[in-house]
Amino acid sequence: MQVDREDPVIEVSYLADRFGLSQDAFVKLLRRGLVRSRVEIGIGEDEGTKRLTVRIGNRQWVAVMDAHDCILSEETRFTTSRR
Repeated sequence: MQVDREDPVIEVSYLADRFGLSQDAFVKLLRRGLVRSRVEIGIGEDEGTKRLTVRIGNRQWVAVMDAHDCILSEETRFTTSRR
């Protein structure tokens, strides 16, 4: 996958729910720069899809989306800390 410059738009309420947060709490973290995201565009057999990863601390939400930004699959997981 390669990194894309056109990020999909996901509703705040949807993402907040995925992290078990209220919308207000999610927006506060977003404003403080504690929410990070990355979009990767599928190539080869994954062409026409993109993978969106949103991270807050050690929690990560990953979604695979089609060309119309419809979510095909998603998962929320915990990551290990990097030291």
